[in-house]
Amino acid sequence: QIIGYRPGAGVPVSVDCKVQKGNESDLRSVDFYPGNGTFDLMYYPYYGKITHVNYTSPLVAMHFTDVKRNSVVPIQCSLNGKGIVNDLHSDRFLGRIIFTLNIGK
Repeated sequence: QIIGYRPGAGVPVSVDCKVQKGNESDLRSVDFYPGNGTFDLMYYPYYGKITHVNYTSPLVAMHFTDVKRNSVVPIQCSLNGKGIVNDLHSDRFLGRIIFTLNIGK
């Protein structure tokens, strides 16, 4: 939640996911829900808990449908939109999340 954030020119914030380190082919397919992997504009701007008492944070789900099996695959999902910083090396979690997948047989 970024207080007062407004998506640029009415373009929704989107999410993308990729292999953080390693072979890009370890992650071959990701489905997003909603299908376009964006946050609806109705969630913006957010003015804080006092103004938005019943605010519900937006949600985007990812379904990793084709991932290399029996190996650890580090994944990074990033927010993309005007004014969103997601590549600051001094803060690994600003505008992004990093996790690993290990899918067995």
